[in-house]
Amino acid sequence: MAPRGSLLPQPTGHRPSRRRPPAKSLQYWASLALLVFVSSSLNLGLYALTRLARAELPAAALALEPSLFEALGWWLVLAPTPPPLPPSTRAALRRLAARVARPNSSSWRAAAVDRHVAAAPTFRVQRSRADYRVTVVDALRALGLAEANESAAAVERLLAPSDGGGGFDVFWGHEWGEHAAFFDARLRPHMMVSSVMGLMAETLGDKDFLGFALQHCAAQYGGAECDFIPPIYSLPAQKTQWQRAHRAHAYWIRKDKAVWGSQGVSIVSSTKALPQESSFLLQLYVSRPLLWNGHKHDLRLWALITCAAPLRLYLLQDGWARMAARPWAGEAALGDAAKLRDDCMHLTATYCPDEPHTSLRIVRTNLARYRDGLGSGGAGGGFARALWPRVERAVLRTVLMARPLLRAYEAGLLRRGGRAYRRFAFLSYDAIIDADGRAWVEEVNTNGFLMGTRIPRGWDYTLDAMRLLGVGGYASRPYQPRLDAEIARFCAAERCADDEAAALQDLVDESEHAGQFARVYPVGGVDGGALDDAQASEDEGRADRLASAFARSFWGADGGRGRGASVATQPETAADGQRWDWFGMEGNWKREKTAVREENRQLMARIRQARGYRSDPEIRPLLEQDARREKAKKGGEEGGLSEGPFSDSA
Repeated sequence: MAPRGSLLPQPTGHRPSRRRPPAKSLQYWASLALLVFVSSSLNLGLYALTRLARAELPAAALALEPSLFEALGWWLVLAPTPPPLPPSTRAALRRLAARVARPNSSSWRAAAVDRHVAAAPTFRVQRSRADYRVTVVDALRALGLAEANESAAAVERLLAPSDGGGGFDVFWGHEWGEHAAFFDARLRPHMMVSSVMGLMAETLGDKDFLGFALQHCAAQYGGAECDFIPPIYSLPAQKTQWQRAHRAHAYWIRKDKAVWGSQGVSIVSSTKALPQESSFLLQLYVSRPLLWNGHKHDLRLWALITCAAPLRLYLLQDGWARMAARPWAGEAALGDAAKLRDDCMHLTATYCPDEPHTSLRIVRTNLARYRDGLGSGGAGGGFARALWPRVERAVLRTVLMARPLLRAYEAGLLRRGGRAYRRFAFLSYDAIIDADGRAWVEEVNTNGFLMGTRIPRGWDYTLDAMRLLGVGGYASRPYQPRLDAEIARFCAAERCADDEAAALQDLVDESEHAGQFARVYPVGGVDGGALDDAQASEDEGRADRLASAFARSFWGADGGRGRGASVATQPETAADGQRWDWFGMEGNWKREKTAVREENRQLMARIRQARGYRSDPEIRPLLEQDARREKAKKGGEEGGLSEGPFSDSA
């Protein structure tokens, strides 16, 4: 007999038995109905939220099905692995989840959630520099953002006023010099822009300002409070004042006002060496520098201003020491004219053909190799204990010197109807430490150059800066329940306005995601001196005082500084041992630098053509002439000096 179910012929009259399926229980049908209902509700909710994120539904649609949206919010909060969703849907769900998880949220909470919880889907960068096109773009993409630079038409559509809150979330580029840019009607509250009003053209980014502000600081608070920038004089306007200072100090650095980096820099010791017609700056030369293995060096530092009013300032707890190619001959040797003109001994980050093996050396300050090279002052914890706090002091006081103007610009921006979008600034400082251990800020680059993979740890620190800013949102907030309770208690006593409470949320979010950066203001354990008590009305200084008081209330007496990054010695990696003169100049960097140069060449050709030149054959010789002049200025093949990898001209 063939087995049941066999394909073989069955005996006549045989009927295989059939089992009746068991009856479905009521619990089964109820579970199935619930599954169908939940699945349909989720799909409907996701569809509605997607349309809402694209401004296709009015915000009042949230009130139609509050229970459904709350269920979706809790589902996102409790889900161990959120499902793959479009960026707009994910952002809307996270905003909703944050509101559901804190049902007692007020309007300031909603504003903070919009800026920090929602993942930023898009960004734009300025295309005029290679670091924007490589480091910034790669870092923002690594953090999950999508570039909006691809289509100019698409960008205009995103920015159109009819686009209900659309547009990109992050813009990274040069500081805006024109005030009108800050009032652009296309800017939205959720956006972040890498520009602070007045920072470049009127305060720290203006070399003349540094000199005048320093003189005002000394007149108001005394020289001891303002000994963080070597004195600067603008000539020919301040020639008389400089001549008086020259009697006490013999050596000065001549700088062109409109040129950054090492171009146009020379050491002068007499009025005979000064040009008679041009306008330039003279800054006191630190003629007794702290030496590294017998060589002069300076420091490149990174800082972030995440808000100008109230001021929040963060400093990277590491730096890059840039070494001069030739050993320092001593202050007495500066009387020798040949030594005074020896740029390979005075200037750092400069290539000297006669010293190829010692040119363009860069050593991170967190390495034992750097600290041991400083001698007894830097070894054995001396750098972290004594020298670095003085560097932080100089960095902070430089910003505090400009704070009254920055605060006034911010107040004027909001008072005149400016948008409440977020403004930040990335700064790169050039500092030097003298033989007495005092730190001096020589220059502040308000359009700081992000070297990324071209310098050791540059990529890691770039990501730290962007995570601190929250460009992709703050995904992890284990401190939030305690923070909500603390803000409620603190603001009940202080009667905080919505924007003041939101600033407290920002303070904690940034500090808890700072990576290798550390907050130096407010309550960063750094001595701001009399500049920290800059004269301001009760209303002007209130936000800063609230931030300081809340930091101590939330973290303790040190304001949380002890929990952040430090300048502890780090192990040396293979990358730290490489030569950095040509490092990183292949691949994307080489391609983008070439593209920037070509675009600039074409732009100059169009400018010349617009000014009356008749044809390209007439324009080309002028461009070639300019190229030869630029090559001669930098040295080129004639054996002169060329900019190192920290050149901001990129």
